Amino acid sequence: MIWTLAGLALIACGILEYQAQYRAGVMRHLYYRKMEHLVGTYSPELLPVHSAFAIMVFAYTLYLWRAGQTGRSCSLMVAAGFLLLALHTPLLQELYTYTYVLYSLEIALAVLCISSIASDCVKYVRKQ
Repeated sequence: MIWTLAGLALIACGILEYQAQYRAGVMRHLYYRKMEHLVGTYSPELLPVHSAFAIMVFAYTLYLWRAGQTGRSCSLMVAAGFLLLALHTPLLQELYTYTYVLYSLEIALAVLCISSIASDCVKYVRKQ
C-alpha cells in the first residue's frame, strides 16, 4: 500500500515537472518552494542528518536480513537505497520537484520503518 502511495506521489512530481516547462506559474511556485526547502529542511547542514537516517535504516535492514525477515527488510532496503540515491544524485537535484521527491521518499521510508518496528513489537508481546 505504501509503495502505491509513494509511486503516485512520484508520478505527481513527474507531472508537475512536465507542467513547469509550459506553465510559468507552476514553475515559479516549484522554484520558490524548492529554494525555501533547500534553505530550511534540506540545507547543507541538515543533509548529513537525512543521509544518516537512510544509512541507519539500511543497517537495520541488514540486521533484519540476518534474522531471516527478508520480506520486510527488502522493502526497507529498497526505500533507503532510493532515498540515498535521490539525496546524492546531481541530476535529480536540478529538478524543480526535487524536494517533493525527497519528502515522498522520506515519508515512505518512515512509514515502512514504523510498520516494521510495530510488527516486531506485536510479535514480541505475543511471545510473552
